[in-house]
Amino acid sequence: MLQRLKEAEMSAELFYSGFGGEEGYAKARKDLAELDSVRQQASALEAAVGPEAAPAEVSAPASGSAAEDLVRLSRERGQVEQAIRDIEGAVRTEDAITARSEAENRLYEAVRRWGVLRFEQEILDRASERMFSEHRPAVLSEADRLMSLMTGGRYRLHGDIGNGKITIEDTRTGAVKDSTMWSSGLRDQVLLSLKAAVALGMCSERPPLLLDDVMATFDPDRRRGACRALASLADRMQVIYFTCDPSAAADLAAAGASKVVLGGPGKAPAGPSD
Repeated sequence: MLQRLKEAEMSAELFYSGFGGEEGYAKARKDLAELDSVRQQASALEAAVGPEAAPAEVSAPASGSAAEDLVRLSRERGQVEQAIRDIEGAVRTEDAITARSEAENRLYEAVRRWGVLRFEQEILDRASERMFSEHRPAVLSEADRLMSLMTGGRYRLHGDIGNGKITIEDTRTGAVKDSTMWSSGLRDQVLLSLKAAVALGMCSERPPLLLDDVMATFDPDRRRGACRALASLADRMQVIYFTCDPSAAADLAAAGASKVVLGGPGKAPAGPSD
């Protein structure tokens, strides 16, 4: 706002400088008004008396002075009109400059934000690579064990969680399936195995593993297998599973989980039950 005010003041000073200052501009406007008034009076007088009533001779000094005044006033009028056009052009230029400045500010902010995000990504990538390089063997081994438990020994997990290249081996047929060949249920089993293995292998203090209805897409056999794997995991860390599915709750209880039923608003939760 202050910048625009300063630019407006500079434009005004430039405008007035063409007339020798504000007083000169005021005098030019006054002379212009007088010129218009004289012209109107002359036109009215000529219309009233007719051209034949005009004086036959006018003294040379008076005629020359009037002509000079007319030329001067016409010139000043032209200067005023040109100055007004310049001011209008300056306003449009100022708007364009303001728009450009705002666009440059938005671009700068976008570039700055990109730089911050790129720096954060680099830090996370390096931290992840270091973490996975240290814990990769143990995490893969645990994920493979959980996957085998879930599937009754049918599937084994191989690959590298650092670069996302995970394959599943079918022990019955020897076929190896990459992620493009997994069904939705098999994919969720793989993700659950990896999530549980990472939680177990990368936290020395092992906080509780929170799972929210991750078996929703499982058929009954897959769900019971997942409950066996979670029960095995619960021997080494606390697992808290949230579900609204009575079948999942029953299978978890059958695998040895304690159950807490959360009531609705204003109701106290029921205590744990085996």
